[in-house]
Amino acid sequence: MGDKVYWNPAKLRNGHVVILGTSGSGKTQTLKALGYELPLLFPGIKIVISDFHGDLELPGEVCYPLNAESPYGLNPLVIDLDPKGGGPDLQAIAVSSILRKSLKMGDNQEGLVLNALISCYHHKGISQDNQSSWKLQPPTFADLESELQSRVEDGCKDSQKLLLKMAATFKYGIFSKPQPSMNFPIVRFDLQRF
Repeated sequence: MGDKVYWNPAKLRNGHVVILGTSGSGKTQTLKALGYELPLLFPGIKIVISDFHGDLELPGEVCYPLNAESPYGLNPLVIDLDPKGGGPDLQAIAVSSILRKSLKMGDNQEGLVLNALISCYHHKGISQDNQSSWKLQPPTFADLESELQSRVEDGCKDSQKLLLKMAATFKYGIFSKPQPSMNFPIVRFDLQRF
């Protein structure tokens, strides 16, 4: 008892905060206080807020509304630039694994997605063995849809099945638009209309 606990989010590689509580317990105000105070305490920290209700506005933020008319989206194909754990191949593996779980794919479909994603990176001039290429504009899910459609036109029936399985994901569109710049101290994604 009486021990002091310190949390330094600036030392975390990928820090997150989740606040739970009942309605009216102060969750929004606590998040806003954290978002406002952390950059003052840790000037190098970057804050990204996913705002589902449109009520987390902060001074000095850059806000991107994500909705059907927005020119922006979220791109899961953006590459981690860490040479020890990043690159297009590892990003393709991570995304294909997530899609496998969320869309209940089998081994073959996951492998097909992985292969198609790596092709998408190659079409953009990005390869695992060329780290300078990792900074090029990454593909989006629009590129993945085009890659699968091209494979269907070449006679790949498995790609046709995969296109059908991913139809709602492609139609949703949030992953097919370019991701906006995240090079600001506070970025808020306003998701209230999506």
